Amino acid sequence: MPVNVITAPQVADRVTALSLCAMNHTVAQELTLKDGDVYSTLRPVEQIAVLGHDETQPWVIATIHGRRRGSTAMSNAAAAVRDVLTSTWHLDPNEIWVQWVLT
Repeated sequence: MPVNVITAPQVADRVTALSLCAMNHTVAQELTLKDGDVYSTLRPVEQIAVLGHDETQPWVIATIHGRRRGSTAMSNAAAAVRDVLTSTWHLDPNEIWVQWVLT
């Protein structure tokens, strides 16, 4: 079961729920799973972040925990997560960090 942990600034609860549902659906499609086989959660962060010595906006970070599922499927699932997060937080895709953690 892939588990997506999103660290990002809080958005409206309903937007967050819809975004996580969309993420579960797209990841499930890419990995040929059922929507109920993918779990996602948001860890809201404070509005303070530092890059080097400079204050900056908090990054949107997605960590996908799961077993190896083939490089194409994993890459497509990560891209799908990035797409959902880009839409939800209105960011450039390059401003979102997505990473698989093999478990």
